[in-house]
Amino acid sequence: MKKIACVFLAVIFLVVGSSSRLLSQQTTTILGTVVDTQGNPAVGVRIIAQDPSGKVVSEAVPNAAGQYSLEKLLTGQYNLTLDPVKTGFLGETVVVSLSEEGLTVDWVVSSSTRAIAFAVQGIASGGIFGLGPGATGLLGFLFLGGTMFGLAAAAGAFKGPAGPASPSQ
Repeated sequence: MKKIACVFLAVIFLVVGSSSRLLSQQTTTILGTVVDTQGNPAVGVRIIAQDPSGKVVSEAVPNAAGQYSLEKLLTGQYNLTLDPVKTGFLGETVVVSLSEEGLTVDWVVSSSTRAIAFAVQGIASGGIFGLGPGATGLLGFLFLGGTMFGLAAAAGAFKGPAGPASPSQ
């Protein structure tokens, strides 16, 4: 009887401990804007967040101002995809690391060049691409033969094998 009582208590502690850990996990948000190369809101695209296993955990369609929000995400690594749907823009997938502070990811889309993502840890507003005046990071552009290539590294927001900013393969 003592053995059964001990096993029962151990199971209760295990269940209570596991459920309290699950309840204590905070959720956070990825938000941003999507604009074309002229700065106009890009409507009709879709932003998709997938966990490392490829499961879609959230998706959003930007509003008329080009703003989107992916809410109630657990912290961790995500594949963030700009899906052009039927807009004529080219999409892209990047790997992002989401912390408790949230993440701001602004996109620039074009019909001739893959989408470019600019990210900064935290929920920012104002300034260029919504990154705000306090945003720290590096934004760079390279024009080769009329094609724009971009590089973005902001507070460790991007992760991947190719350096601080890397589209997923």
